[in-house]
Amino acid sequence: MKLWIKIPLWIVGALVIVVAMAWGNGERVLAQRVELPAVAAPEVSFDEASLARGEHLARAVSGCADCHAPDLGGNPEWALEPGLLPTPNLTPGGVGADYSEEDWARALREGIAADGRRLLIMPSQAYAAMSDDDLGDLIAFLMSVPAVEREIPQRDGRFLASLLVGIGGFPTADQLAGDVVPMETVEAVDAAYGEYLTTIADCAGCHGPNLAGNPGPGGAPGVNITPGGDVDEWTSEEFLALFRTALRPDGTTVEQMPIADAYVAMSDDEIEAIRLYLLSLPELEDEGP
Repeated sequence: MKLWIKIPLWIVGALVIVVAMAWGNGERVLAQRVELPAVAAPEVSFDEASLARGEHLARAVSGCADCHAPDLGGNPEWALEPGLLPTPNLTPGGVGADYSEEDWARALREGIAADGRRLLIMPSQAYAAMSDDDLGDLIAFLMSVPAVEREIPQRDGRFLASLLVGIGGFPTADQLAGDVVPMETVEAVDAAYGEYLTTIADCAGCHGPNLAGNPGPGGAPGVNITPGGDVDEWTSEEFLALFRTALRPDGTTVEQMPIADAYVAMSDDEIEAIRLYLLSLPELEDEGP
């Protein structure tokens, strides 16, 4: 026997109106071209050391290659359920063809494209925290990569994205960047540098703003990586092995972290600095899956 639940028509009508208004507001936000904010581009040098540092940041730390493909030519099949949200071609064969140093700095730190569009699914809050030196090296690398000719399809998840943006459940990149300021940093095997790496790698995007975990809605699911989780029970060697093999000390596999595509290329010192920072955090209760 089927059980039917009768919903008054006025409630259905009200829901339709609310959804339509939220969608319309989201469409307006995404279609709007904002006035380009003034941005001071960091010093950009194309010497060998700067390009190597920029490539390391793009591939091992900040996840550019993880989302935009190893050649940075864009991923036509990158998806965020329930729609297809391909990532753009960053090379001179795509958006990089017309981007100046200022345009790159604005897109990375402010979340605003060169044509004034608000960017989506772009962790500008992490890039905004990047030091001037590192941002300059990252921009140098992005501007030096070979052109890739690749057709990137249109997104087919626009309705959902517009709806979420319209209700404030899907912040745009410029909203995420907000008032974030560049961090001062000195490379060292200590908690301070580990905090910097954890920030520019956007660990909070999966593990929650306080790193105590993220159950999923509003971001990728991630476990508690404060001492309230398991991190304080792992040795330095076990923590390093996680980044090298994607295996926890108990032999289970980490499914979500971009280890094979990015973090495996981090240095041993960088990984140890991250571990020291995580151990310095308060012991928080699990908020993740």
